[in-house]
Amino acid sequence: MGFLIKRLQHSLRRALDDGLRDLGLNTAHYVVLRELEAGPLSAAELARRAFVRPQAMAPLLEVLEERGLLVRSPHVEHRRVLEVRLTPRGRELLSVCQRRCEDLEERLLKGLGAHERESLLAALQRCLRNMGS
Repeated sequence: MGFLIKRLQHSLRRALDDGLRDLGLNTAHYVVLRELEAGPLSAAELARRAFVRPQAMAPLLEVLEERGLLVRSPHVEHRRVLEVRLTPRGRELLSVCQRRCEDLEERLLKGLGAHERESLLAALQRCLRNMGS
């Protein structure tokens, strides 16, 4: 079962990378934009949420900042921490990405009825809880 889940995750990642390529983005870029939608975060927190090492987050942020999709500024209380925020341009691009992700999710769930989708979601959430996530 674990191998099947890993294969599905790999397939989803590849399909999302393919779906975002023409926007000049990949899955890691999308995760950063999506996580910033709710508000500013530090680079360290973004790295944890994107499942990358902090050292790998710096180049991701540089690319997105150069494109005007996010800005970094010192935290109000912790001046040594840089907060990362979406720009209006970043929010617009995130909307495009989210529509593409919804299309991909629909492709993934094709042929499953509403009850099956709800059951699958509940089972996956339970599995995550069982693993301590």
